[in-house]
Amino acid sequence: MRTRRRAVRVALRACRAPLASHRISLGGKRKMYEAFTAAPRPPGGTRYERLTIAGVPVLRLRPPRDVAAGTLIYLHGGAYALGSAEGYRGLAARLAAAAGMTAVVPDYSRSPEARYPVALEEMPRSTRRCSPMASTRERR
Repeated sequence: MRTRRRAVRVALRACRAPLASHRISLGGKRKMYEAFTAAPRPPGGTRYERLTIAGVPVLRLRPPRDVAAGTLIYLHGGAYALGSAEGYRGLAARLAAAAGMTAVVPDYSRSPEARYPVALEEMPRSTRRCSPMASTRERR
């Protein structure tokens, strides 16, 4: 486990400069960020479902044992420009399984495709409707 932690730290330090560089395109930075965030694998048997809640695409992750005691709303990282729900599904699924909950990861708009404050407006709109998500298919 120590070796893996060390390897992750080295990799994260190594990506600081490229992520801050003006020489690498936004698409390149997104691919690199996605590779790092996708490292945690979801538990076997995790089920995925894509929904739209309040106009925001959402990834719902159900733990292998369907005994969800609630809903974990995971807002992924990436400074509203790099991250995605898909990239963080492993981490969110692990957290949800450990907590015995269903996870909901909104895939909010990213800049520069979406102008400020679109993502900031999508978050409260979608999270308000995520809480009571026991079995509903789509909420508006």
